[in-house]
Amino acid sequence: MKTNGSIYVAVVFALLAGYFTYQWWFNPSRAIKRQLGELAATLSVPPGSRSDMDRLARLARLRGYFAPDVQVTMGPRLPQLTSRDALVGAIAAWNPPAGGWDISFGDVQITLDSDSTARAYLTVAITSTDPATGQPAVDTREAKVGMAKRDDIWVITTAEPVPAPQRP
Repeated sequence: MKTNGSIYVAVVFALLAGYFTYQWWFNPSRAIKRQLGELAATLSVPPGSRSDMDRLARLARLRGYFAPDVQVTMGPRLPQLTSRDALVGAIAAWNPPAGGWDISFGDVQITLDSDSTARAYLTVAITSTDPATGQPAVDTREAKVGMAKRDDIWVITTAEPVPAPQRP
């Protein structure tokens, strides 16, 4: 009877391990959140890393997060970026402050449209150091991001700001 109980416990343990492995690694929502987290880390510029090599390395990594035909709308009076190269060029033109900045995506809500497309609604937070006071300054914006799974990697196909709700 003891061996049957041990076999039962081993089977239950193996099933639980398989379930949690799927949820942690293969679940599409988790994969998208992981990809967005890696993008935020790549966009962040640590204090003191203003060398050209650091900048070029970050720009090279950015290409893997966006589809070649990505469509990025930055605002009502700003031009739309219609390719990955244009987007990476625009990001390359940004000059981070001396204290760097930290970009994070919070409150990420994923909607899976199919096995290969999804939408993410998220809050983009950019934390930098205020040059006048030396205190952290945080700017937050809401955004909507369209994603597609290409070659088993989730890439961004569209990105646009979500307007702030109007007060009555």
